Amino acid sequence: MKRFYTSSISVLCLLISFIGISNSNAQCSLPPLAETTTCSGIATDNANLNPGDVKCVSGSQISNVNLNGGTLIISGTVQVNNININSGNILITSTGVASLPGSNYNGNVNIINYGSLTYRGDVILQNSNNHIFNASTTSTIDMGSSSLNFSSSSSDLVNLGSVSLGQLTLNSNNGGICMGNGSKLKIVSLINNRDNMISVPEGTACLSHSGFAQMNNKLSNTASLIICPGSGSSFSNPGGNGGYNMATVNEVGCTECASPVPDKTTSPLPVNLGAFWATSVNEGIKLNWRTSSETNNDYFVIERSINAISFEAISQEISGQHSSNVSLDYNFTDSKPYSKVNYYRLKQVDTDGTVNYSRIIAASFSDQLAFISVYPNPVTDFVQVNLKNADPETTLQINILDQSGATMSSRSVSGDHITDPISLKNLNTGIYFVKVTSNGQGTVFRIVKK
Repeated sequence: MKRFYTSSISVLCLLISFIGISNSNAQCSLPPLAETTTCSGIATDNANLNPGDVKCVSGSQISNVNLNGGTLIISGTVQVNNININSGNILITSTGVASLPGSNYNGNVNIINYGSLTYRGDVILQNSNNHIFNASTTSTIDMGSSSLNFSSSSSDLVNLGSVSLGQLTLNSNNGGICMGNGSKLKIVSLINNRDNMISVPEGTACLSHSGFAQMNNKLSNTASLIICPGSGSSFSNPGGNGGYNMATVNEVGCTECASPVPDKTTSPLPVNLGAFWATSVNEGIKLNWRTSSETNNDYFVIERSINAISFEAISQEISGQHSSNVSLDYNFTDSKPYSKVNYYRLKQVDTDGTVNYSRIIAASFSDQLAFISVYPNPVTDFVQVNLKNADPETTLQINILDQSGATMSSRSVSGDHITDPISLKNLNTGIYFVKVTSNGQGTVFRIVKK
């Protein structure tokens, strides 16, 4: 039987070239330093590593290191304490097991991990040109519940192995995350504020999240990124312009990323489905799909399920183009979705009556949260949350979070009103988040405190 084929879209990795090592269309950028254990000396406590210094760590720990343009090499099991990173390189070899404290990377910093790296706190990529390389397929980076914040331009993460962390915040201009074939990124929560921040130049890669995903912007323009939303996960797209975009989204509750299987038949495919994705919008859940070619395609029908097993049609027949060799976009909005998880598939019918089905995708919608707004933004002293369209019998939790995810203030309110002003007078200037939750569903708004 003929089936849909979801094509992988190769993209140029959105990372810069480093010190003469050019970027390839077929791979993520290479780290600026190859794996080596050759050094010019031993780094000790209170070491200052200036440009040209290449020092190794000989003991099990080192403290009060100032990295000012030099290189620190770790090839054993080492805990680094109280490090000040202004610029320079930390190289962890394939035999290295490094533990680093959380830190602000102040520009022109390269963390190159060929072995195992653990962070004991939040990492903020600030200023510009900060790069973290998880440089081999066996390399691991474990941040526990700590966060990674892309808050600078031209900063990026190249992941060829496995990375796990608490909250990932994507803000960087001209940077992002490049994932190698088979690599994994496991996170609790995700906030995306820039378009197409994650690329997969070849093969497929997996991003799984167990908490909320706040999609203020489109996440990725390639179906080669496989999204695995955990059973306790939630999704929101407040402005209606974000979402997973063209990434392949598995069913909510998945434990491992599952990639669509290409059709192996030799007969022509009726429709080459380039992408099929869903986003939560004010009007409901918007289904989008794109075909790169069509042969004898008569029409489409959107089908929905509450359990991913039994499906029903929710759209009329949506006419296809019969035969086409150009990219075509279609969409349909489910104006009455279920209040929690919705499962969708695309039914395609040939001119001869042959029926084909797409893969199943999942999307969450909460009618209590769909019409909430936060203002003013930017804010000077007070912020208010408009809950006038929420059920007055519903209790909503409002939390003000900083960029690390720490709660600055919290209150419980009922729906159907505008909240009293929430004071931000005691907070420093910067970026904060207003998180509104109800019945296990949540949405997050990014605000700027002046």
